[in-house]
Amino acid sequence: MRLASALAASVILACATNTLTLSDTSCAAATDASGTRDSTVYDTTQVRYRAFVVNGPDIRYPDGPRSQGLQGRVVLALIVNADGRAEPRSIRVMNSVNPEIDAEAVRYTSEASFRPACLDGRAVRVRVRLPIDFKISGRE
Repeated sequence: MRLASALAASVILACATNTLTLSDTSCAAATDASGTRDSTVYDTTQVRYRAFVVNGPDIRYPDGPRSQGLQGRVVLALIVNADGRAEPRSIRVMNSVNPEIDAEAVRYTSEASFRPACLDGRAVRVRVRLPIDFKISGRE
């Protein structure tokens, strides 16, 4: 049995844990006086509370790259909408590890739920970078 396939694989979101309580980041969807949603995309430096992942599907380490011992950090750039979902057409791979691993990171992100960014007590669209680490346990 190959060493790489005998080792357990793990995938983690490589972002800091957000220690705010849910009530600290509660905010209403951004709308103007006419009830139209705000289409502005903010930068993380412009918001009071940043968007972060709260729930997502299981991340699957692709068999091919895992058996080859490939590991690393995929960095995605994307827009998180005020409803807490990634805008699918905005997801871009900024740091690639392998096409199969990159595709799994994109799949995860497109299905994940985020706590939306907040500005002045309202949920807003925000541009974020999301690092996702693919590591094989027992290997550096």
